[in-house]
Amino acid sequence: MNLAIMQSLARNRLLVTASVAHLALSIALLAATMFDPTLILGVSRWLKPMKFAISIAIYTGTMAWLLSKLQESARPVRHVSQIVASTMTAEMLLITMQSVRGVRSHFNDDSPFDTAVFVTMGVLIVMNTIAAAYTAYLFFARPAVIDRAMLAGVRLGLLIFLLASLEGGLMIARGSHSVGADDGGSGLPIVNWSTEAGDLRVAHFFAMHALQGLPLLAWSLERRSLAKARFWVNCAGCLVIVLTILLVAQALTGHPAM
Repeated sequence: MNLAIMQSLARNRLLVTASVAHLALSIALLAATMFDPTLILGVSRWLKPMKFAISIAIYTGTMAWLLSKLQESARPVRHVSQIVASTMTAEMLLITMQSVRGVRSHFNDDSPFDTAVFVTMGVLIVMNTIAAAYTAYLFFARPAVIDRAMLAGVRLGLLIFLLASLEGGLMIARGSHSVGADDGGSGLPIVNWSTEAGDLRVAHFFAMHALQGLPLLAWSLERRSLAKARFWVNCAGCLVIVLTILLVAQALTGHPAM
C-alpha cells in the first residue's frame, strides 16, 4: 500500500478500525470452518459470517478512503462514518450470533426471535444504505481531491452500490435469494451461488463491488495517462449496470448463472 493511501486511511480511524477488526474476524471464522462440522443449508455454519466479515472489511476500508477525499465536509463525514461502522458491526454481530445458534440469519421466520433478528438486520441495512446515498450526494455536491476519472468512478460506484441495495430489497420481498428452488442445495465453492436454480446474489455481488472496481479501473487508467480515462470509466460503469440488470433477469428465470 503506497504512502498516499495510508495517509488517506489514517484520517478515518473509526472505519479503518472496523475494517481491520472484520478482517481479523474473517480469519478466525475461516479457522472455524476447518474444525467445526456443523452445517446450515448444507454448508459450514461459519461460511456465511466469514463472507460477510470479508465483505464488510472491504466496504468499511473503501468508505474510509472515499470519505477522506471529500473537502469542506468534516461533520457529514464524521456522521456517515459513525453510521457505517455501527450498522455494519451490529449486522455482523447478529449474523454471527445466528451461526453460533446453528440457525439461518437471513430469511428466517422460524420463531418470533429469528424474525426479530432478521427485521433488525433489515433496519440496519436501510440505515447504511441511507448513509451511502448521502455519501453519493456529497460526491456530487462537494469538492473532492481526486482526478476527474476517479471522481467518475466513485460517483458511478456509489450509484451502482445503491442499485445493489435495491436488488437486495427484491430478495427480502421474495423471502429468499433462490428462484425456482429452496435456498441451499448445490452451489459454487465459497460463494455458494446456486448451480441448480436462479440466484439473485450473483447480481448483488457484482453491483456491490463496483464500489471498488470502478475506482480501481480509474486509478489504473490514470497511471497509464490514458486519454479519455473518464470516458472509459463511464463506459465500464454503464456495462456493470447492464450486466446487473441481465443477471437479475436471468436469475428470475429460475436458471443458474454458472
